[in-house]
Amino acid sequence: MSAALPPDEGDLPALFTGRRRWLLTVLAGMGLAQAVLSVFTAFLTPRLLTGQDHPAVLSVMLIGAGLLVGAIRVGERVVSEDLGQDYVREVRKLLIVSALVPQRSVSLGSTIARTTNDLTAVKNWVALGISPLVVGVPLISGIVIAMFLLTPQLALVVALTLTAFAAGMVALSRPLLERARGLRRVRGRMAGHIADTVTAGEAIRVSGGVDREVERVDRLSERVAAAAHARAVVSGAMRGSAASVTAVLAVLVAVVGARVGSTGADITTAVFIAGMLAAPVTDLGRVGEYRQNLKAAHRVLAPVLANARAFHRHERRLLRQQAHRQHHGDPAGLARSAVHVADLVDREGTLPELIAAPGSRVLLTGDSAKRIRRVLSELTADRFEPDAWVVVAGRHLTTLPARSRRQLVGYASRNTPLERASIGRVIRYRTQADSDELADLVSRVGLHDRVAQLPDGVGTTLRRGGEPLTVTERAQLKLARALAGNPPLLVLDHLDDQLDQHGRSLLREILADYPGCVLVCSSNPEVILDCYDVWNVDELAPTLVIALPAREVPVRGPRRTTHQVGSATNPFGPPVFRSAAERAALRTQADPHGPNDDEDDE
Repeated sequence: MSAALPPDEGDLPALFTGRRRWLLTVLAGMGLAQAVLSVFTAFLTPRLLTGQDHPAVLSVMLIGAGLLVGAIRVGERVVSEDLGQDYVREVRKLLIVSALVPQRSVSLGSTIARTTNDLTAVKNWVALGISPLVVGVPLISGIVIAMFLLTPQLALVVALTLTAFAAGMVALSRPLLERARGLRRVRGRMAGHIADTVTAGEAIRVSGGVDREVERVDRLSERVAAAAHARAVVSGAMRGSAASVTAVLAVLVAVVGARVGSTGADITTAVFIAGMLAAPVTDLGRVGEYRQNLKAAHRVLAPVLANARAFHRHERRLLRQQAHRQHHGDPAGLARSAVHVADLVDREGTLPELIAAPGSRVLLTGDSAKRIRRVLSELTADRFEPDAWVVVAGRHLTTLPARSRRQLVGYASRNTPLERASIGRVIRYRTQADSDELADLVSRVGLHDRVAQLPDGVGTTLRRGGEPLTVTERAQLKLARALAGNPPLLVLDHLDDQLDQHGRSLLREILADYPGCVLVCSSNPEVILDCYDVWNVDELAPTLVIALPAREVPVRGPRRTTHQVGSATNPFGPPVFRSAAERAALRTQADPHGPNDDEDDE
């Protein structure tokens, strides 16, 4: 775990909790049952070999014990798999949360590698590492105890041999960790490269670079093969040692037994019981390999898990605070349900302030794509700056949990692919619209006839970013989701680029009657808006952009209503002035690592 992470932030989830408690207890019971059967076998075998009592009965009992051990081993494998899958399920949820709210840009290949390779390492450690330890330790202990009861000298040989084997596993663990980390690095690099290559497939085909890209992937594959070979040398040594230790034990037991004068029956029994160590010792021989693979994976997963936990904690704290916080609520007068954005600062200076009334239309523009993206991220709550002031309908977005924010802001973007879901679920994603509202939204955006043609209607599942819908139909579907519930702020990011002429005409009609504030990024705003105010984020002077309801302004086309900060021409007046004390309180509340983060995530 990185030293930069707070304690326990990047730790894997607790193992002994919930349903896993019962599974681990069952595994321990299976180990004890096998140990009892081993002791039982140790006492009956000499009697059978010396012809005492009833050989037929003893034979049946020993065969029954062997079959029972086999049945327990079957159950052990099933329970171990259930334990591993239950644990990985919890880790996978954290990975997906972190992938959806990343702290930094992460390639698709890295995400896939984490949810496959790294999770496989976690699952193998739980199912094939921890489970053999839980079962094997009591089993081996029972066998050694049985040997001490039978022949102490031979039991000492077994104990010393197993101790030497454990020391060898510990010695090999360090080089195995280094080689596992090396393999994981080159494999992740290759996964990221393949994902980027497939994404750019059309450009590669047009440029005639298919063979060249295949060769690059092949060179990366060669590095992966070399790293895998290096790891296999060490892991092979560990597995080979585990496979040979029982054979060595059999020879040592026979030699030592002959030297100390043990009877043939005792030696045969000791060799037989030592053979029962083969399965647990072989399993334990792989534990070190799984452990080191887990440690290599954990170095990658730690910051991802910490990010997911920080998000969960932040959302929980916002929910708690929301129950006690009293928002100022919508101010009276013209500022009611207004959008107020201020105090957005970057290296160049302060971005212009915006106050937009319900019914206003605002064009977000500027030469700085980075500033535009910054504003969109703040408005859609994709990122938060503690000093930023973003208020919609009297509520600060930075202080609201995601479920409350989505009721205030509807967002549709050209660059946002549709998730795999039914059409109905896509539209209801922000709000819980009933069937009548759903049908109204579908008709409102012009999709009624198209949806009616689909075999499952609104229940049709979209795949691969929106198939079987066309590009225009996908844009209309995004618009329907953004319009659901008529949020006070509607943000459209170049959505009109994906619409055909009919779709843009329909969008123009929708926006003409929309009651809330509409903020658009568009190359041709005059096609979808009758009139609009210009919010140019490139301006560095302290400016205030006032956006009034479009229906109250007869002017058509762009209206540059830019005012100096504090100007008497500000028609909104004091209700939208921000308070330094309130902003300081918001900064504390919006900090995801604030002092109230004292709850664990288990």
